Amino acid sequence: MSSYQKYSIQLLILLLLAFIWGSSFILIKKSLLLFTDLEVAALRIFIAALVLVPFGINRIKKLSKQDIIKITISGLIGTGIPAFLFTTAQKYITSSEASIYNSLTPLFTLLFAYLIFKTKIHYFNVIGIIVGLIGTLFLISQKAKSIMGFSVAPEYGLLLIAATLMYGYNTNFVKYRLKDIDEISIVSVSFLIMLIPSLLFLTNKSFIEKFDEPLFTTSIIYILVLSVLGTSISLIIWNKLLKNISVIFASTVTYIISIFAFIWGYLDNEKFNLNHLIAIICIFTGIYLVNFKKNGI
Repeated sequence: MSSYQKYSIQLLILLLLAFIWGSSFILIKKSLLLFTDLEVAALRIFIAALVLVPFGINRIKKLSKQDIIKITISGLIGTGIPAFLFTTAQKYITSSEASIYNSLTPLFTLLFAYLIFKTKIHYFNVIGIIVGLIGTLFLISQKAKSIMGFSVAPEYGLLLIAATLMYGYNTNFVKYRLKDIDEISIVSVSFLIMLIPSLLFLTNKSFIEKFDEPLFTTSIIYILVLSVLGTSISLIIWNKLLKNISVIFASTVTYIISIFAFIWGYLDNEKFNLNHLIAIICIFTGIYLVNFKKNGI
């Protein structure tokens, strides 16, 4: 298979993941109509963990104590803690705006790759990140007065920045610290460990009483899609892909996520204008530049 074919397949997989994760923000928003932010995050982790339990039980026995510790760290900073940060923030920030904050991930991925993991970068990689961020600016220019959206609920924006910091670090952590562990083991064991803690958020009386609510069935379907497709399956695909591409190229999936998040917004009667078209051009240009030097990272 030629390098061009490999690149095309990798890009198609990134687009698929971007569509799945770009839909996650609207799914969280719809789930919050009935459940609290803590319940949505806990349900997402708990259901995803149930799907992965059979794989996790079989694989945890074959891992060393050190590997289990590293996988636990990855699970917490790559999924567990950010899940709660995003659902809490989305009580006050729209799904489209949340996806914009998520687009900061490549910047932090680049910084961690260079500063902590001592990887080499090409200046075109940096230019690609900047171009992608410019595209993000065009996306939010009609919705916020500043790049971070600090004019609207700044404390909740900080939660999302913290989440993207974790994403950026974890992308490097999986790439360089868990490179000898297969992707199913990484995902299934991390969720197996988070299974019981997530259940603690779902044992209160107020949550159980929601079983009789009219919105319960619909809300559970949203969370099932979010958990099974948007979390367990997509993370296995992501970690598999991450073994074969650079961390910077992988992290640019967050830019494409923004596009799909805004498409959902458009379907929900939000306006599409020239800013969005410019953003799409910038974002895909950024992806190309970020991957310019294949041996850079």
